[in-house]
Amino acid sequence: MVIQSVSAVAKIERESEPQRHHVRLELPAIIVLNDKKYTTGDISQGGFSMQANRDVFEAGTQDVKVYFPFQNFAFHLQLKAQPVYHNQTTGTVGFSFPDIDSRQLSLLNLVIKSSLTGELASD
Repeated sequence: MVIQSVSAVAKIERESEPQRHHVRLELPAIIVLNDKKYTTGDISQGGFSMQANRDVFEAGTQDVKVYFPFQNFAFHLQLKAQPVYHNQTTGTVGFSFPDIDSRQLSLLNLVIKSSLTGELASD
């Protein structure tokens, strides 16, 4: 008697567009870029979007501070932000975090997860 074994392997595909690799959260964060403050449209562990002119996009990779204001406290992360897209119709610029280290990523993930579960409430 011949026994054939059949194995089922789950095929997991990753989204091909980089802006869709991470859950985006409409979490109010303040971006300070060249001493000017912007409010994020959304943020994820991969990057953020905000309303800005094309010159912000054309400036290339920049140092930014990402502030998270909450009811009883606030903190910030100092990161590099690389422009990914500029939507001229909506005036939106999208950035990625090209050099985020593991500690910064852990803090950002903690804020995102705590916001999703309701443990942290923004102002």
